[in-house]
Amino acid sequence: MNNEDEQGRKVPGRRFLIAGGIIMILQGLAHTMAHILQEPPPANEEEAQLRHLMDTHVFELLRVKFTMSSILNGFSFCFVVFSVLAGVLAIGAAIRQANDRCAVRGVSWWCVVASGAILGLSVLYFPPPPMMFSGPALALFLVAALRATAARGCGDECVTG
Repeated sequence: MNNEDEQGRKVPGRRFLIAGGIIMILQGLAHTMAHILQEPPPANEEEAQLRHLMDTHVFELLRVKFTMSSILNGFSFCFVVFSVLAGVLAIGAAIRQANDRCAVRGVSWWCVVASGAILGLSVLYFPPPPMMFSGPALALFLVAALRATAARGCGDECVTG
């Protein structure tokens, strides 16, 4: 079944999906900048010692040697890749599938789950800056998902099988 409405209009919520995607890309770029900028000097001797140990103490994990810094940097760059790819996916779906309610709805709900997980983890483990990106992205993706879901004709025809 064609999910385009009778006038060939674009699916409601697309612009919110694009805006959320832009915020996700900006989040990844801002996170990258945090790695590029010089780290502030240690506040005290204990912090200096901890940083030194994170950079120099080698441990073995699954028969591969790591430092804590290398593990944290690896996870951090995975977050950058995830944020940018999620943003590109959202923007790409909103543009390339502009008339397909099911595609826009599905990608929007996927983005709600992903950005909601990021926001939840940010609240639990990080200082406020990540929340400045993931909170608005979640709100925009939620509006996109609700508008695409409420669009006339977007119902059971989205289920294949």
